[in-house]
Amino acid sequence: MSRITKVLTFAGVALSLAAITAACGTKQAKSTQKVFKTTVNANPDTLDPAQYTLSVSSEVINAEQEGLYTRDQHNKVIAGVAKSYTTNAAKTVYTFTLKHTKWANGKPVTAADFAYGFQRLADPKTKAGQAARIDFLKNGQAVRSGQKPVSSLGVKALGKYKLQLTLSEPLTYLKDLLTGTPYFPVNKAFATKAGSKFGTSSKYTLANGPFKVTGFSLKNDNWNYVKNPEYWDKQHVKLDKVSVRVVKDTATGANLFATGKVDYTALTSANLSRFSGKQTLHQITTPTIGYLSMNFNHTATGNVHLRRALAESYDKTKFAKNVLKDGSVALNGLVPKNLSDNPATGKDYRKDTGALSTFDPTDAKAEWAKAQQALGKKTLTLTLLTADTQDAKNAGEFLQGQIESHLPGLHITLKSIPVAQRIALERSGDYDIAFGTWAPDFDDPINFLDIYQSTGELNFSKYNSKQYDAELAEIHGKLATNADARYKALQQAETRLIKTDVAIAPVYQVGLSYVQNTKTSGLAIVPFGSTVNYKYIEVK
Repeated sequence: MSRITKVLTFAGVALSLAAITAACGTKQAKSTQKVFKTTVNANPDTLDPAQYTLSVSSEVINAEQEGLYTRDQHNKVIAGVAKSYTTNAAKTVYTFTLKHTKWANGKPVTAADFAYGFQRLADPKTKAGQAARIDFLKNGQAVRSGQKPVSSLGVKALGKYKLQLTLSEPLTYLKDLLTGTPYFPVNKAFATKAGSKFGTSSKYTLANGPFKVTGFSLKNDNWNYVKNPEYWDKQHVKLDKVSVRVVKDTATGANLFATGKVDYTALTSANLSRFSGKQTLHQITTPTIGYLSMNFNHTATGNVHLRRALAESYDKTKFAKNVLKDGSVALNGLVPKNLSDNPATGKDYRKDTGALSTFDPTDAKAEWAKAQQALGKKTLTLTLLTADTQDAKNAGEFLQGQIESHLPGLHITLKSIPVAQRIALERSGDYDIAFGTWAPDFDDPINFLDIYQSTGELNFSKYNSKQYDAELAEIHGKLATNADARYKALQQAETRLIKTDVAIAPVYQVGLSYVQNTKTSGLAIVPFGSTVNYKYIEVK
């Protein structure tokens, strides 16, 4: 799902005051440079805002890019490049006046840059991994599917600093949506010159945000963010540099933190105890979910009885409490708790909708028997793909043991590979089952449900239901301005997806445990899209 599965690879973040000395004759002088040292647990797949699939990629892009809206240190949506806007009575046409901001090369960020970014995202020639995210604009789906020309997309530059967006439907969460990474501006001249190399290294990225990325390439395990002197809000950026290193093993990250080599890193259950009771340890529950994706185009996993047997065969509570121990909780639906509320009652969506997929070993065994009969097989071997991060490996091993224990005759072969490779195999359909995570970009259930639209770019399972597509069309269409009816339709669509068709099998809602240097402040974990907001971090 960025679905990725988006594997939510929570990056660790760290901050230290660097005491860098410079020799001048026989005297030494301390530098006032503020350096922040952080870890991430995977290599980005690209820094192209239209193509990324990993949350770590989104995190890097967000460090150097900014859209019409962004988030402050408290995760509140605030204006970014947008200065103000007007809208029509139907709330479908928005005209934004932009601030006079600059790219890192000194060129102005214009309405044309935003228009090009949106058009490039939608253009079938781009083959953007995030293309489905353009559907909120008029003709978005038709353009990305090649049915209409790019010029018909609902975006226009009305002047140098005047941008018009025409929506396919009214959206109550438009500002939240526009904080998303795919909606950042793209300088056409720069991107065209870079060609296929755009987003592959520091040389082929252009910043308009708080930092510039230096020393980055797709294979590098270390890079930096350097304060961008052209950024319009640079007075709020207190760091001079962020030093980033890829650390896939959280035990290594914990050791680096303990020895002062990094000042922030994410933890897993294996290394929680050493920081228990200390001020440096923090735990939160995020809206990111962990789930199993099942390939509808394979004969075995295309069988609904097998999918249901798999979905009911593992004890989610045991996994969250006994294996992860990081604030994660069992998840019995696609939409996590504390994301959205019933507009009429204020009740949490997840509690209101109820459990749609639960651990039920008795029914799982019965469904497995039906699958065996339908497939004409008493035994079956399936491959479970996971990323090579520690959390993903832990999930794979737990799921393997639970499935094989509760479904006799079903054997699971684990295949742990770098997350980008795992996603590539899912995208190509070369998999049976895959474990991944998905981090939402805004706080509405539709952000989860839209993934499984039959034409969705991130619908790797190739789930295809005319009824489900019709339900989504109603949610986006005639129900868009009817909050109560729309909410009920969201519940109905999720029930079809999870309970009836078993398009995916939810596992848990992701918790995050991390350690942070007590000499740092202003660090924010962004629940939607990227993971760490570096802009407001300070050294005490």
